[in-house]
Amino acid sequence: MKRLAWRFRLPSIALMLGVAVAVPSTAVAATGAEAVATVAAFPGVPEDVRFVAVTADHVDLSFVDMSTAELRFEVEYKPLGTTTWNVVRTIRDQRTGQPQATGVRLRAGGLPHTAVGGCYKVYAVGSGGRVGTAQKCTAEVPHAMAMARMLSWTQTSESSYDGWAFGLGHQSLYEEFHFDWSTDFCTSSPDQPSGFDFRMPCRRHDFGYRNYADLDAFDANKSRVDSAFLADMLRKCEEYFIAVRPVCNSLAVTYYEAVSIFGLTAVSPADLAYHERWRAQLEADAAR
Repeated sequence: MKRLAWRFRLPSIALMLGVAVAVPSTAVAATGAEAVATVAAFPGVPEDVRFVAVTADHVDLSFVDMSTAELRFEVEYKPLGTTTWNVVRTIRDQRTGQPQATGVRLRAGGLPHTAVGGCYKVYAVGSGGRVGTAQKCTAEVPHAMAMARMLSWTQTSESSYDGWAFGLGHQSLYEEFHFDWSTDFCTSSPDQPSGFDFRMPCRRHDFGYRNYADLDAFDANKSRVDSAFLADMLRKCEEYFIAVRPVCNSLAVTYYEAVSIFGLTAVSPADLAYHERWRAQLEADAAR
């Protein structure tokens, strides 16, 4: 076992710069062609965000305005390791739209900050939409903070699974952690043995193995990640018809034993075939 695509084409400059693009509600309600035209007509994305001064309680940053039209800029901030962005500064550009204005460096001083660190984005806002830079943080996530997040997402409880699933669906909120979200699901064993879908349990298991390895904490946390894997599969089994749940539960234990002993889901073909026959027999009995 080892994101959401836009429905509309985005401006090529945004794709080249790897920026975040938010389309206003009027554009979303438009047809695909209209939305493309609306966003593409928007002025340039801010570039080259730099930290001019960083202290324990404030930050000064600068950026290059690539627009040639009157608009405003919004600086968003979140403390390092958190998920809520807030606009902390608005800068209004009163230019008259002269092309030679492109490339002006603007400065935003006295922005909020903490001793741990913070992350910032700069958005250009105008009638055509809202486009912004990728986030830029003043520090790397401390090891202890990354471990705390991992511990909260690799417990056996359903709430722990739900927290991880939220992170999976909102990866950009946790960008500064540099988590490895990759997966090959159930590796060399079927992802859906006998029709029971173990893909998400396998995916969370991959997340635990790969990120604890990156944090040099694999050995100390392997057994708990394996136990969470079993708990996820057993909860999944509860979704199936009660008559076939014994087969699902048995497969869950078989998959768990494989990772617990060997570190990967390498279930034998004989085991898989046995469970296939067992499910077929139970379904036939239930149909009588």
